[in-house]
Amino acid sequence: IMQRITPLVVGRDPFNVEAIWQDMFALTYRSVRGIPPLTRQQRALVTAMSATDIAVWDLMGKAIGRPVHALLGGALRDRVPAYVSGPFLKPGADPYRDFDADIDGYLRTGYRAMKLRMGVAPKTDAKLLARVRERVGADFPLMVDLNEGAGTERAALAFGEAFREHDLVWLEEPIRADNLPGYTRLARSLPMALAGGEALLGVTPFRDYLSAGALDIVQPDLALCGGFSEG
Repeated sequence: IMQRITPLVVGRDPFNVEAIWQDMFALTYRSVRGIPPLTRQQRALVTAMSATDIAVWDLMGKAIGRPVHALLGGALRDRVPAYVSGPFLKPGADPYRDFDADIDGYLRTGYRAMKLRMGVAPKTDAKLLARVRERVGADFPLMVDLNEGAGTERAALAFGEAFREHDLVWLEEPIRADNLPGYTRLARSLPMALAGGEALLGVTPFRDYLSAGALDIVQPDLALCGGFSEG
């Protein structure tokens, strides 16, 4: 940010956000418009650009005393459903220790949808998923996030088949984000919807994944995809 982004931004009118974004984008063109994996330096640039864009939008809102959503066209609703994401896998010999206690905590808090973090082994994970499904009932939305942990397409399919009977809303990021052919094949074979996109940087990769039918649900991360402007 200090070495590459600051000289492009400091002293400019934040309401020229599009021009500022385009100048930052020129630094990262090959990165933002390409499918990952990126080099460490490229990813740092895209993240710095995203953070700066978010800050420029925030500065515009502060200048006129309005929230950013008003600058982007206004709110479509005043309430949104939220799901809890967890329990996270724990380090050590038992990655699922405290699993039931964590689930109890989520339900006490009042969450009415849950995304479980899994990826140890299909049979092990399916048994835990079955316990949760029995606990919350048939109508409670459940999702599973593998955090790219399946590794291979074959392993991802094994997880998908093991989870089949538990009525998932989606299976998230079973394999690496840069494997567009793999996601395309998985989308045709998995018994549930396929979600992903947190590691995709810029509009073009999302276009490519959607055009290929590789994702049912896209999940852009504003801190990575280019900020509010690109999001």
